[in-house]
This record gives sequence, structure tokens and C-alpha cells, in this order.
Amino acid sequence: MTKVPSEKLPDPVPHFLVFHATHFVGTLLAWAFEYFQLEETLSNMLVSAHKFALFGVGLVVLANLNSYLTGCVICARLTMNVKFPNLYADKSTHKDAVLFNCIQRAHANFLESLPLMVRV
Repeated sequence: MTKVPSEKLPDPVPHFLVFHATHFVGTLLAWAFEYFQLEETLSNMLVSAHKFALFGVGLVVLANLNSYLTGCVICARLTMNVKFPNLYADKSTHKDAVLFNCIQRAHANFLESLPLMVRV
């Protein structure tokens, strides 16, 4: 019976930071918006002065996130020596193929879900 080699995935960010801290920050921001009544103030200010300001800010945030993820893929390509015609790294020729494929897939997932986020 041959033993199947298991792939070593990259060490993830601690689960506390990914799940609990982000939920805590979101809850804290929601509480601050409710306590200081910022939602009404901001909505009145945006609707009266600049109707498309919030949409523009959202697009800027999405564009910056896309640029960051693109930079991550380019840096991974350079450091892991994955040549350009290949979208993903081949596991037989690259020792860090799993890590590169995770980075590439994160960027691809963002691009695939972008039309759902930008829909009007």
C-alpha cells in the first residue's frame, strides 16, 4: 500500500484575528454609529451634498483591494518563479505550488465576485 503525500498548506493567520477580532471591530463600529447617530448625519450629508460620493468611495476601496491582491500575485510569481502563461503553479515542478495557488485563487475569487459587489 503506497502512502499518499499530504500537501502542506501555508500556516494560516490565527483564527482569533480572522474571525473574532473582525467581528468585534464591526460590532464596535455599529455601536458607535448607533450611539453617536452617525448614520443619519452621514446619510443626510451625502444625499444633500454629493449623491454619488458613497458609491465613489466604495469603488476606490474595491480598486485599492484589487491592486493589493494583484501585487500579492505578482510578488508571489517573482519569488516562487512561476512563469506567466501558467495561471497556476504545477505541483510537480514548483515546491511552493500550494501557497502560490492559494494566493492566485484569492485574487481570482475577488475578481469573480466583483460584479456582485458593484451591481447597482
